[in-house]
Amino acid sequence: MKDDKIWTARRIAQYLGCSESLIYELANDPRCPIFRPSDRYFAFKSELDLWLRTKSGERQ
Repeated sequence: MKDDKIWTARRIAQYLGCSESLIYELANDPRCPIFRPSDRYFAFKSELDLWLRTKSGERQ
């Protein structure tokens, strides 16, 4: 889905409501669906939403 992809750490941070520095940290976690195949970060909204729901369930 074309509209599902988010490019740049800044836009991913805006989508998640967090800082860019947190995005850089999360991208190093293999469980987190933030990718950096070159020098650009990207993520899919649907994967981030699913990951957030899973993370919320872990805290309970």
